[in-house]
Amino acid sequence: MAFHNGPEGMAIAAPYYAATGSRIGSVGLAFLSGLSEPLGALMSVLLLGPFLRSQPTFVPYILCVVAGIMIASALVELLPEARDYKRGDLVMYGYLCGTVTMLMTIWVA
Repeated sequence: MAFHNGPEGMAIAAPYYAATGSRIGSVGLAFLSGLSEPLGALMSVLLLGPFLRSQPTFVPYILCVVAGIMIASALVELLPEARDYKRGDLVMYGYLCGTVTMLMTIWVA
């Protein structure tokens, strides 16, 4: 997750800074974007916590659904757009390296 947060912050801050020239505004937007994850986790714990404590076997199914949504959005939306940009071969190599990295982290754990 930490590897995702750096590029996410840059993807938010860089266009805002390029458009406005405001460093404070771009850092502020990146900070607000970063707050969405802990706030989402807190809301999930508050809303789903009682249900998940009573049904602990349900957690793997929820994680599978979320993983499927992420994979589908990457394959359907992000990957075709990135391939059309400039260097489609580098996009595919990056996608392959990311997939292999994720598989290695699963096998190690």
